[in-house]
Amino acid sequence: MKKILIVGATGFIGTNLTRYLIEKNYKIKVFIRNKGKFHLKNKKIEIFVGDLENKNDLDRVLENIDIAFYLVHNMSQTKDFEKLEKLCAKNFADACSKNNVKRIIYLGGINNNKELSPHLRSRKIVGDILRKSSSKVTEFQASIIVGKDSSSFIIISKIVEKIRFIFWPYKINGLCQPIALEDILYYLEACLHKKETEGKIFCVGGSTKLKYCGLLKIYANKISKKIIIIKIPFFPKKIISFFIAKLTNQKFSLVDSLIESLKYDSICTNENIKKIFPRKLLSYEEAIKNLN
Repeated sequence: MKKILIVGATGFIGTNLTRYLIEKNYKIKVFIRNKGKFHLKNKKIEIFVGDLENKNDLDRVLENIDIAFYLVHNMSQTKDFEKLEKLCAKNFADACSKNNVKRIIYLGGINNNKELSPHLRSRKIVGDILRKSSSKVTEFQASIIVGKDSSSFIIISKIVEKIRFIFWPYKINGLCQPIALEDILYYLEACLHKKETEGKIFCVGGSTKLKYCGLLKIYANKISKKIIIIKIPFFPKKIISFFIAKLTNQKFSLVDSLIESLKYDSICTNENIKKIFPRKLLSYEEAIKNLN
């Protein structure tokens, strides 16, 4: 059986992917910085505590690893997350090459626009850096992922639950293509068994394309709450980010990065993944219904 490592196993996707693979009888090694934040206990999980900034830690954890999932995001760690993400990705790519890791599977963000927010630009750069390793890289690019512990969805749900009158800047007019957590997990696991996914980039999104403000309206309908969206001609990003961070109990650096990304479309421009995995994906409405 192939030896699998998950880097970023304490995050939203990493935690759920670890649980998902364990349920499918994989044996997993996880690379985490803080053991106190990792709450899964299973004899099939081997825990390694280390830091991506430490090359010795990387050499030790990657020894004899065949496939590594790279699920690291540093937006909530520091304002200068782009610099940190570049450093961590380079260290990881170099260590994978040194230890002959066969595959890296990376989850990034959709970046089809010529102009990108710092968040999406960093996601793209990380993928580019990983591809400089000798490992074959599979990159999945996703829009908003719908799940209970997703930072993006927590922000959406808290705004709707706590506010009735929502001020929405005209400039935030992008389209998005939210995807259900269960669909992302399916792709991440299924690609392990398809050689044709090696060395490829796939754009993945659910069956619904809608404006970002539509996310709020649909969730409001789901919880039977009436909200009123008031369009405004200006975009005081820092003020909006500060208010939402306080309202949702999320870090300002994370919220500010996500708010900036709302100005840009985040939809799939190709559906090559469907040729390999002809899966019927959930709509946004179906995804939020499954959260109960």
